Amino acid sequence: MKEPKFFLSDGPPPATGGPGDVQTYQEHVWRRADYEALFAPASPGTLRGEATPFYLYDLDAHDRIQALVPDAKLILLLRDPVDRAHSNWTHLWNAGLEPEADFRTACRAEEQRRADGWAGFWHYVGLGLYGRQVQHLYKVFPREQVLLLRYRELKDAPAATLDRVCDFLGVPTGVLRQIPKENVNRHVVEDNGVNRVLRGLLRAGGQVGHRFPVPLRLAARGPILTLLHRKRGARPVTTPEERAALLPLFVDDIALLQDLSPCLAGKTPRWWSSRPVPSRGHGRARRPRSLRTVRSISRTGCACRSVPGAGSPMSSRARPTVCTSPWWPRSARRASAPSRRRAWPPPCPARCSPATRPSGSRIRCCTTTSTAGTSGPRCTRWSPGPTPTG
Repeated sequence: MKEPKFFLSDGPPPATGGPGDVQTYQEHVWRRADYEALFAPASPGTLRGEATPFYLYDLDAHDRIQALVPDAKLILLLRDPVDRAHSNWTHLWNAGLEPEADFRTACRAEEQRRADGWAGFWHYVGLGLYGRQVQHLYKVFPREQVLLLRYRELKDAPAATLDRVCDFLGVPTGVLRQIPKENVNRHVVEDNGVNRVLRGLLRAGGQVGHRFPVPLRLAARGPILTLLHRKRGARPVTTPEERAALLPLFVDDIALLQDLSPCLAGKTPRWWSSRPVPSRGHGRARRPRSLRTVRSISRTGCACRSVPGAGSPMSSRARPTVCTSPWWPRSARRASAPSRRRAWPPPCPARCSPATRPSGSRIRCCTTTSTAGTSGPRCTRWSPGPTPTG
């Protein structure tokens, strides 16, 4: 059963929200008798279930499920949170409901939208904070009742992943081999004058459409959507700039999720994806940054790695680390202007004094440490790079 949304409320859903929210609320199956009637056609002994992605995000839904179905088995399919957010924004943009033409601007508007009572589907960043959501779920349900999967696993190895699901549910494996594609469209909605008018009409209809019968709403919306979707092409994907802007919002939560889930321990921050990170100016892909590196970037703007034997850079105890800045391929550094070299990440906060490095060596960057009888910068490791100024 797809998205009855029963456990999202204790009674009738809200009567206000963002563009189109009230119409969506009208689709909620919130009466228990109606919800149970959805599964009545199943024959005796058949496993029954439903799929509502918002249950993970709504922490109160965890408690409602546990109260009504304490022995339920829960399957979590987690996608790259940045790609998930972008896909969420693209869906609402193509529907004509998203007022912001820029993905990053729409993400920055999340707090205001939350304060205005917009539904969870508009919480592009919040929906992808899986760590805190799984942490609460594990407090409500035993871990053996939860199966955590990566979206990339389902795409790359559907048969093996479906076998894991069947084994988890206690049904025969080797039966399901593929996942049918749904919600796949090739619409390209550009931000031009005609489309702005069409999207304005759709947003206005989303605010008042709930007052009219469903057939009338569909008849009025259909021609507008057809005109809005007149252009077809490749579905927009997350750009490197968008990923760089949003990833720092998720890295701490990713670390929490890795701590909670042994199956993710030791993986890179792109644990949810097996795709290589596109290179900058190179034909070949480069290795993704480690979680430790990205967490350091998010806190200090400096790409750091731990000295062997030292703790994590984000450890509560101060440990010496070595920073590498700027984080660009060497060929790009040689060919680019100084402004580009320092565009991302910003320069490291501490520099080694020339007097502290061995004669003839070139130090890219290092941290400031303090030992008994010593003050000021102390280099912990040297690496090739431009010689810093004193």
